[in-house]
Amino acid sequence: MTGHHHQLLPDLFGRATLVLSQHAMLRDSVEAIRKRRETVVDQSGPPSPELLAMVMDFGRQLLAHFAVEERKEYFGALTEESPELLEPVAELKREHREMERLIGELQKAATTQQFVTLLAQLLDRFALHERREAGMLEKFFCDAEPH
Repeated sequence: MTGHHHQLLPDLFGRATLVLSQHAMLRDSVEAIRKRRETVVDQSGPPSPELLAMVMDFGRQLLAHFAVEERKEYFGALTEESPELLEPVAELKREHREMERLIGELQKAATTQQFVTLLAQLLDRFALHERREAGMLEKFFCDAEPH
């Protein structure tokens, strides 16, 4: 382990902590959206303005979050420190693109039925993605600790 690594770690740990706290806020949004979705009875018409607004707000939060994660100071620093993370990080970025695509499709959904189907896909993908990313970070920081 290089001295450079030890200097970089606190900054990176701080950034990871910030990202994980954003994950917690996004999880709260997901929970609120899931609860609101359960109240949807009529799926024939357009999505309700309230649910649509909640989901679009979540989409904006998610896109901003992806932009933070993909900066060189975060994903870039992780892969610089641990080149073995290049492929897992590339996979996380692919998942970001897929969720961005779903957000775009949600905006165009004409019926509530289409909307809730796409929404379920987005929320499930986000949950899986978040667990995968948290596991990667846990391994990174556990492996970085001096033994």
